[in-house]
Amino acid sequence: MTSYRARPDQTAWLTVPSEFPWNGFGDDVAWAAEVAQDRVVEEAPVAVRTAVAESALAIVRSTPPLPGVLERFWWLPSIGGVGVVAHLSAVQLEGALVSEPLDAFALAGAGEWSRRSRRSKAPRSRKRSTACC
Repeated sequence: MTSYRARPDQTAWLTVPSEFPWNGFGDDVAWAAEVAQDRVVEEAPVAVRTAVAESALAIVRSTPPLPGVLERFWWLPSIGGVGVVAHLSAVQLEGALVSEPLDAFALAGAGEWSRRSRRSKAPRSRKRSTACC
């Protein structure tokens, strides 16, 4: 299978590394500290920054719920909201993508494949979705 990367809006969805070093971060502690520094307003109490860093550490150290997770994203548009972690997996099911194999999806990216799917003449009974969560 061809590799690919999802790029959601990073102001709301934070990419959660699956291994370190990653993007200049030597370890999970450095990454969590940067998340807290970046996402918490300066005037927030130290306890809030600490709580965000601890949450980031817990998330990055957690084991995905299923094997084969390619990427993880943390929904963090603002501090204090509901926490969501999305796990991205891509699986090709026999007969599910008859006209376009999963490799075509990976090469084009989710947005392009989604646009082509809406224009395709696939039977209405076959639903195609790029939603992961």
